[in-house]
Amino acid sequence: MAVELVNLGPDRRRSSLPSRLTAAGCGLLASIGLGASPVLPMVALAATGPPTCADLAPAHVLAEDGVQGETPDGSVLTALATYRTRHDADRGLRVQDDPDPDAVRAQLAGRTGTAAASVTRLSSTSGAPAGCGTAPRPFIAGAPSGAVWIDGLAQQGQANWYFCGPASLAEVAATTGHPVDQGTAAAWMGTNSRDGTTVAAMTGGLNHFVGQPIAHRDYYEFVWLDYIPTADQRSAFLQRLEYDVQHGWPLIGDAWEVPGGPHLVGHPPHQELFHWFEIGGYGPNGDSVYYADSATTLWSGVRPYSWYDTQTLVTILGGRGYDW
Repeated sequence: MAVELVNLGPDRRRSSLPSRLTAAGCGLLASIGLGASPVLPMVALAATGPPTCADLAPAHVLAEDGVQGETPDGSVLTALATYRTRHDADRGLRVQDDPDPDAVRAQLAGRTGTAAASVTRLSSTSGAPAGCGTAPRPFIAGAPSGAVWIDGLAQQGQANWYFCGPASLAEVAATTGHPVDQGTAAAWMGTNSRDGTTVAAMTGGLNHFVGQPIAHRDYYEFVWLDYIPTADQRSAFLQRLEYDVQHGWPLIGDAWEVPGGPHLVGHPPHQELFHWFEIGGYGPNGDSVYYADSATTLWSGVRPYSWYDTQTLVTILGGRGYDW
């Protein structure tokens, strides 16, 4: 689908995208300036110690690429909030997450079942792996320490420009041992070039192909975030991320990348993008997130896997949200 852009001058440039497309999951582009793009330097981190678990690829990615993404400053956040407010045709129709910390803890305590995949946990002090296992097995007990990731986090290049939703679902399904091809996932979710994959369709697809076969219930639910996520929303994301990753359940992020604002690794920085992507790990203290990106078939600079600054990634999810 071609997207026509209208140039209204440096202060009033905006997209002619139909308003209904704001609900789509990927492939929506708009060359709209928000100001200078933030520079995203790579911060090198020390390599982890020798592991014994099934999958060491995340440790290698961390050692080679470091953690990418730099937290936007206040002026960029203000511009992001303004842009999203003006370009969200559905604002006011959704209930944004406003999590009370005690309520989130109770929510996590209520999740029971078996792990969806095996997990590697690396100690932040010695680098020794702990908590490795094979699914299905009881949930891993104890608070996270150091880097934690889901073993064998699958990555697939999306079959076409609007298939980030089916590709992300196929990645989660493959990771958890219940593979489904992108075409089948797309047909079930009603993915198309006009609307992409809607939030309801993605959540339903995750539960149909992954939640029900493993947990025998609808495990996944979608969380909507403010245009600039609040402190409580950021804290709740990290708690849910840590919980799901510890138990082998990948999350799916719903990115809203705004021109001039932060973008995922390799995504064109001056384009507006809506993009589903798989999340499957976090670094020491929850300061970074490990994710897989199906857009490797769209842009040459996209890496199959990346570690990314957590707060910047949550900002990218602002105005949209995540399935967990």
